[in-house]
Formats: sequence, C-alpha cells, structure tokens
Amino acid sequence: MKKSIVYLMMICLLSLTSSLLGSVFMVGANVGQTMISDDFDNSISFGGKATFAAKEGFILEGSAGYLAAESKTAGVPSVKAATGLATFSYMIPIKSTVRPYIGASGGLSFLNSSYESPAVTYGAKAGFMMSISKDTKLFLEASQLIIDSSVDNVKLEPLTFGFGLGIAFGGNSNQLKPGKRKRQGFQNRRRPGNKRNKPRPRGRR
Repeated sequence: MKKSIVYLMMICLLSLTSSLLGSVFMVGANVGQTMISDDFDNSISFGGKATFAAKEGFILEGSAGYLAAESKTAGVPSVKAATGLATFSYMIPIKSTVRPYIGASGGLSFLNSSYESPAVTYGAKAGFMMSISKDTKLFLEASQLIIDSSVDNVKLEPLTFGFGLGIAFGGNSNQLKPGKRKRQGFQNRRRPGNKRNKPRPRGRR
C-alpha cells in the first residue's frame, strides 16, 4: 500500500514536468537539526535540491540528503541514511516578500548494513521562502519523513527543522516574488489637447 502511494505520487509529479520546464529553475543547499525517535540522539542533517517553480505556485523538487544518528538504546543499531526524494509543493501566491508553501515527498533511503536498504520513504513538509535579492532565496522549513525499517520496534521517522539558500536561474525570477503588474507595451494613443488651436485644413469651413 505504501509503495503504491509513492508510485502514484511519482506519476503525478512526472505528469506535471512538462508544465514546469518553462518556469524558474533553482538550486539550493540546506542544513538542519534532525530528531529521529527516542532511540537515537539528535543529529545534524544536510543536503541539496533542484527545483522547478511555476508561476501558478506549483513547485517540483528533487532533493538528496544525509543524516547519521547514534543509538542511545541497547539493542538498537545506529543509523546512517542517504535519501533521494521527489517533492510536489504548492506556494501560496500572496503579495509578500515571505511566501509559505506546503508539500508531499516520496522516494528512497539508502541505509547502513544494520537495516534493509533501500527503504521506501515518504512524508510531508512546510515552510517559508523569502526573497533576499533578485535571484537569491532564503527558505526555512520543517519536514517529517517515515522510513520503512526492517528492524522490529525501531522507528525511523526523521523530523527536521532547517534552513537553506537557493539561487534562481533562467525564466522570469519575478515568479518567485510577490505578484506585480506587468508593464504594458507601447500604446499609440493621442494625448489630450486643445483642438481649437489646431490649424483648420484648407478647403474646409
């Protein structure tokens, strides 16, 4: 059932690719604090991502991350995980320099030898993106993942609070900024004036 959900989400993400390829492309890096469960110490996680953002507010993202956590419970092995995820998000199109977004993720985690690998991974995230310059974005986000573990009574559910920077390339980077009116092209309109002062053409009364 869980694999079916991940596959279905992958298909939905791929079906949206064609509409997103003409939009803004952004690459970024992030770091955060991760809490897996009561059986593990908190750890630092880090990663990178590539993003296509459409002007309608839809975001298609591919990301890779890494975390390592020491066990603090007897009989529970320490864990190291490298994750590869696809995420579909929606950014609320409000007129503000800070814009919230929410999304769902699915993919795989490659674990150390104490666990079955690769493991199906899925979850959700929410955050805020802020424009700090024309092409530079700062994002703050929280994500919750569930990694299907092969070890009984061991939960691998990383909850991460992190931040990162993204650089936008190509397209119209204003798509990631608050909505603005587009400049209208040249319009050939006559300016109002006093027609009585204009010379009357000859041959007319």
